Amino acid sequence: MARGGRILILGNGFDIDLGLKTSYRDFMNNEKYWPFVGEPENYSPLGQEMKKIKEENWYDIERALLKFAKSYRLNTNPFDRDPNVFINCRFDYESLVSALAEYLQVQQDEGEINADSVAFRVLKRLLNDTSLDAIYSFNYTEIKRILQRIPGLPSITIPIVNVHGKLHDHTLILGVNEKEELNYKQFQYLYKTFNRHYQSNNLRYDILTAQEVIIFGHSLSEVDYSYFEEFFYSLCHRDDDKATKRKVTIFTYDEVSELEIKRWLRSMDQVQIELLYGYNDFQFICTRYANDSTSVDGRRLRDFLFHIRTTALDGILKFQESE
Repeated sequence: MARGGRILILGNGFDIDLGLKTSYRDFMNNEKYWPFVGEPENYSPLGQEMKKIKEENWYDIERALLKFAKSYRLNTNPFDRDPNVFINCRFDYESLVSALAEYLQVQQDEGEINADSVAFRVLKRLLNDTSLDAIYSFNYTEIKRILQRIPGLPSITIPIVNVHGKLHDHTLILGVNEKEELNYKQFQYLYKTFNRHYQSNNLRYDILTAQEVIIFGHSLSEVDYSYFEEFFYSLCHRDDDKATKRKVTIFTYDEVSELEIKRWLRSMDQVQIELLYGYNDFQFICTRYANDSTSVDGRRLRDFLFHIRTTALDGILKFQESE
């Protein structure tokens, strides 16, 4: 991507706002696909942990995998220890990934799409005004295949990168950040970058050089924070006082999720929320309220959509003048 462009980054909150039931909660509560429904002794310690978090209504699979891999201890008595414990854990992990892929495939192919959703309105405006340079999705679903089911939308011709794999080629990457220290080397397959499907991409370069970054439905939590750490640091530390303000818009569900993101950003090294707002055109838009045109978020959404339209028109005029 050329320096100064606009990129869109999608998290699972985008699919959910679009109307698809792609949350871990939906997957775990669907007994047709959730693989850990039998008695605990039928599963490895990893499978037992998955069953436990379901029973405790804790619906964050990747954080649960991290917690398990950092806290699990082998039985100190070798006579009571299962010699195949790590093999069985790996088997349950693979079963989990396969089941998740099957579940999401149904959602991608058959899930009902809400054309009144903020996600749909934003993407439609971006595509109609051809004002995007790239899309980076942290979802396993494929936005191009989802939108093919909707008549009247323009086809997507810009690059789309599914950072952690995609459904149709069976390359899902479910796991944890490699900076985390796990108890046993036998759990290193949980590192996302250790997955054989992991590939290089230009996200870090593009996000640092883009003039405008739109993040929709990504929690920016510790599971994926390494992708964004340098970017948010750069937003708080300007080498050139005359540099143009960069525009950053984060779409999240409500004020609770907004506060969670701010807490996580604040915990990053040398990132200050005040500087994010002060040095940049930085804003949050809560999708829960954005369809109410009288709300703060409704006005922010209206201004955002107008901004996309006007910058697209400016681009057309500049192109015509150059001919």
